[in-house]
Amino acid sequence: MFIDDAISRAEFKKRVGLMALLNAAASHAFDVVVARDESRIGGDTYRTGIVIQDMLDHGVRLFYYFTDEEVRLDGAVEKFLVAARSFASELERE
Repeated sequence: MFIDDAISRAEFKKRVGLMALLNAAASHAFDVVVARDESRIGGDTYRTGIVIQDMLDHGVRLFYYFTDEEVRLDGAVEKFLVAARSFASELERE
């Protein structure tokens, strides 16, 4: 389990848990990540999308239990939806 307790979801460089998750994904330590939604991954429109793309590029499948969906970035529509929801998350955080 990777946890960032009491750290803003917009503080990507300070999120030790997120950095550990990305390092573990790069070393193929797991195949799947399950999160509530993209707002738990990050609170910055651009950086959240990059983190998601990095995980997928490492062969990690990403699922959101809140919406019961698998995140895929196979096309423009999927990328737009991730960006739009990340924007909404960032707006809420602000």
